[in-house]
Amino acid sequence: MDAAGGLGRDFKVVYMAPMKALVGEVSEKFQQRLGPLGVNVAEFTGDMNLTKKELEQVHVIVTVPEKWDVMTRNTACGGGQILVAPLRGR
Repeated sequence: MDAAGGLGRDFKVVYMAPMKALVGEVSEKFQQRLGPLGVNVAEFTGDMNLTKKELEQVHVIVTVPEKWDVMTRNTACGGGQILVAPLRGR
């Protein structure tokens, strides 16, 4: 929380959908409900990739376990370091 009692902007949430078919639906619902609060939601599947900049700007990532596993193991793209390393230090 920030000083004003809000969420602040320095956070990441990863939502694991059980199937790729649900990622779009969940992402859309989250964006409708959280968008007015200034929370950015993005899909991250085999069909929808995110750039390093997008990963840094998004707050909620909706993905499937297989894609998350590939991304966090792939240190060449730096994805695991961007998202996982800051969580370990807290």
